Amino acid sequence: MNILIINHYAGGPTYGMEFRPYYLGQSIAKKGHKVYVLAADQSHLRKVQPECIGGFNEESIDCVNFRWLKSSPYSGNNLGRLKNIFSFLRQCIIQSDDILKWSKPDVVVASSTYPLDNYIARWYAKKCGAKFIYEVHDLWPLTPMKIGGMLKWNPFIMLLQHAENYGYKHATQVVSILPATLPHMINHGLEQGKFHFIPNGVYLDEALNGMSQLPPEHQRFLNELKTSGKPIIGYAGGHALSNCLDDLIDAAKELTELNFVFVGNGVEKPRLIERTKAESIDNVYFLDPVAKASLQSLLSNFDILTIVWKKSSLYKFGVSPNKVFDYMLAGKPIVQALSAPDDPVTLSGCGLSTPAGDVSSLISSFIKITRMPKNERNIIGESGRESVLKHHDYCKLANDFLEVCKK
Repeated sequence: MNILIINHYAGGPTYGMEFRPYYLGQSIAKKGHKVYVLAADQSHLRKVQPECIGGFNEESIDCVNFRWLKSSPYSGNNLGRLKNIFSFLRQCIIQSDDILKWSKPDVVVASSTYPLDNYIARWYAKKCGAKFIYEVHDLWPLTPMKIGGMLKWNPFIMLLQHAENYGYKHATQVVSILPATLPHMINHGLEQGKFHFIPNGVYLDEALNGMSQLPPEHQRFLNELKTSGKPIIGYAGGHALSNCLDDLIDAAKELTELNFVFVGNGVEKPRLIERTKAESIDNVYFLDPVAKASLQSLLSNFDILTIVWKKSSLYKFGVSPNKVFDYMLAGKPIVQALSAPDDPVTLSGCGLSTPAGDVSSLISSFIKITRMPKNERNIIGESGRESVLKHHDYCKLANDFLEVCKK
């Protein structure tokens, strides 16, 4: 079977996020199928952009075939990103014949976060007699409305809504990364029998067998921090408004008996650093991001891992964050602030969950878990590791995805 995945923001080990097309594609390829990924050469999620001379560039990464399409450069969420989206879609149209000759798809998957590639995916599928699968990462246009404050009568939002409804109506099958989206999808035209929940996960070959050491400067700093004797709370991920790191800093300000280490980058990072200086918060530390292959080495240095979410009705549909599955694989207890159903931390019992936006409860959870005997924390952390090995191995998820492709 040949599977063509259209994912504007797809990345890989060299380039960075997003990783799902690469990990899922690699796992599917190991089962004897061919996977082709169509992506833009410019993405705000990647740490390195692929080289694209002319209109496109093709590259094979660990048996996953990528075709990078030339798109306009941009940074952040602004009109530049909108221009980038339409420049990518334009190249999908211009290069359609070559793309279909290159991939010869039996299945075409629309998987770009925003739903506009549904039009492209169905068009491709009709041209070559393939199946059309709509893979939903986030519910757009609901996400830019709830998180970005955009209004439903904004022309771009109206276009996104039409594209979302189009996908539900015309897709052969629909895959959701989020667990509780079925009622929303039915309200927008999906037949219930087409729905399939396939969450994110971890690629065990890389995470466990290809684990790399930390950069020396990171390891030296963490070794020195451990000499204080204070438990270390670790966060690894983006530094954006949606990550709510101010809530963690508010908690750290009260919990002087703990050290907090934030690892990553983002537009909010300079402001957060200035805030800790201005308020003389001396138990919060910021480190540069590490390569994906070093992530498990990094997480092994922390006593407790944490993630904080915004308080939003958007999360009533559930979440499937990559970083939480990486956390769970590390076997460390997790403290999270989240108001969502069926979240993996609660389901696996691998940590404590508090309501989003409730800093007092967050502080209480940190106090409770750090005062537990170490063997109890180890048992909690191990439950997360067992759960992720059982339910979120990309080899298993690839089997689930292939079953959807066969329907």
